[in-house]
Amino acid sequence: MMTLKRKNMLIVWVLALYYSATAQVCNKPLLVYTKLAAEHIEPKALNDSLSAEFFQMFFSTLDPTGMFFTQNDLAALFGYRYRLDDEINKASCTFQTEASQRYISKIKRTRYLFDSLLKSPIDFSVKEYCKPPYLDEFDFLENEKKLIQNLRVKLKYEILMTVYRLMQTQGKQDLSSTDFKTLSMLAQQKVKNSMLRKTDNLLKNVTEKPGFIQTQFLKAIARTFDPHSEYFTNEEMIAFSENINAERQSFGIFLKENSMGEVRIGKLVPGGPAWKSGQLHQGDLLVQLSWEGKEPIDLTDLNAQETDELLHQVGDSKGELTVLTSSGEKKNVSLTKEKIVNTENSISSYVLKGKHNFGYIELPGFFTDDGENRLKGCANEVAKEILKLNKQKIDGLILDLRYNGGGSMEEAIELAGIFIDTGPVTIIHDKGEMPASMRDMNKGLAFSGPLVILINSASASASELIAAALQDYNRALIIGGPSFGKATAQVVLPVAENSDNDDFLKITIGRFYRINQNSTQQLGVIPDILLPDISSSFSDRELDLKHSLRPKIINKKTYFTPLPTFPFDSLQPASQKRVASSYKFQTLIKLQGLLGNPFPLHESEFIKTIKAITVCMDSLSPKDQPNPLYEVTLSDSQTAQDLYSKETIVEIKSSMYIQEAFSILADLIHQKK
Repeated sequence: MMTLKRKNMLIVWVLALYYSATAQVCNKPLLVYTKLAAEHIEPKALNDSLSAEFFQMFFSTLDPTGMFFTQNDLAALFGYRYRLDDEINKASCTFQTEASQRYISKIKRTRYLFDSLLKSPIDFSVKEYCKPPYLDEFDFLENEKKLIQNLRVKLKYEILMTVYRLMQTQGKQDLSSTDFKTLSMLAQQKVKNSMLRKTDNLLKNVTEKPGFIQTQFLKAIARTFDPHSEYFTNEEMIAFSENINAERQSFGIFLKENSMGEVRIGKLVPGGPAWKSGQLHQGDLLVQLSWEGKEPIDLTDLNAQETDELLHQVGDSKGELTVLTSSGEKKNVSLTKEKIVNTENSISSYVLKGKHNFGYIELPGFFTDDGENRLKGCANEVAKEILKLNKQKIDGLILDLRYNGGGSMEEAIELAGIFIDTGPVTIIHDKGEMPASMRDMNKGLAFSGPLVILINSASASASELIAAALQDYNRALIIGGPSFGKATAQVVLPVAENSDNDDFLKITIGRFYRINQNSTQQLGVIPDILLPDISSSFSDRELDLKHSLRPKIINKKTYFTPLPTFPFDSLQPASQKRVASSYKFQTLIKLQGLLGNPFPLHESEFIKTIKAITVCMDSLSPKDQPNPLYEVTLSDSQTAQDLYSKETIVEIKSSMYIQEAFSILADLIHQKK
């Protein structure tokens, strides 16, 4: 039998462990801040001003769409606004605890509002408008009355979008008033189930995961330094590493979300499980996922990110995917995950055969091989493809960097060296170091002919580095839309060295500059020949992100010899004339207008607007039609054409951007004669 003395000793020991663990947890924000301040290229002092930034970013992180908090709600916590620096220094969790309690309360309020607003049939006869989600600027509304009104409008939009998706799955082109009433009630129930499920899942995370609120607080601290600095839990670090590795357990499906919020198959990994099934194709609409031994999951209410997380969740490897094909056929396809090569690291080259023979290479990302075989990086892979293209006696080359979000800077520098004969490529300025000119050290070129580089608003970081360098050398014509505008470099470090803590920080530790000493930060690379850019309709650029670092000019001389300038006086007007007379480009411009306007929430006007958008998108979607400019073949005639390459060939033939790049290259060659 335990004595009173031993009981008291046990209580003291348990309390000591508790307070020790609590102290470690509450001390973590200081560890995170200290690491960021020590390593970040532009550290910030821990003071009242930074405290106010933490405060705002924390609630934006908790509630990124403004569904839970109002300005009045935040006002109740304003006492902490200028005290978070003191909380961090004192290793206090008081603010996190109080914020957690209020967050739970506001999630419950919004859940109640969803349930209440969706209990009765929605009136769609009232003429009102709303911004679509991709245009909705975030801000906390003033009070609960305005929050309710905002939620009501958003729910109407979601219901009408769901009605349209149901029309598609049921093969309906038009709706009678009776049909609309039936589908709108079904859609309302689906939206209600989706919203309640999301709020319930969030509530479960907050209440059942002890570190949830602190994780969001730590993420807010990192993001206040700049939008590319990030706090990772151990689980997130594993996922991050998997995404940048050459191999991962996967079905081999890349998703694509269109303007209507539909999640469709964007691409299939050659040789992956989905590709080998022979039953799944680009453009198939994802409807349902059934993991082995578990209840089916409705995917029609989820966005691309949520669907991707489900497909890649750890622990599930066998499942059945239900899709709806473009012809309206419903398929159930059984799949088993395999360790496959990431197609972000897959490069193929094609020959565009017409009046001239031009090479075409799409580079999705600047990958590298961190193992012993350094020859598997993207620069070496592109060089191999160029050798194949040179054997086909190409007259010029199109390098497609659209949607290339960056990657290895070293690979980008090496890739630039393929097209120039030694010289500086970029200027790097890391924290604590003098600015350094990074050079291509290898004499000779893999390709010396006319070169066009395609970019858009989703081309970022390393892709901007190479586009800027070759533009400064007058080595390549840059065409498309202005790039993203990220000219910073990050590194991933543990929060605490020699610690058992499994958390990490991705920290911005440097900037890179053009060889003319200017920066692409926030500004992007401005193409020599501008084309309408559909990607700019759906996503922010660096300039739009909170706490984005401002551009600077570096005082570092570089010495390089640019080639003669291009004949822009003739190339630009010729391109503008083609764009003005191009049915596809004019359709794209019309689509941008439709997507950029508020959506009518009246039933007939909404369906009419969405149908107009769909008509535009259908006319722009890849189709296997004759191309008067060129035919497309793989550069290596000995390589068998698989399903993936056939679909890619259709895309290359039908792309208005690649067709215009072909015409610009042809004009350039004509000008040189």
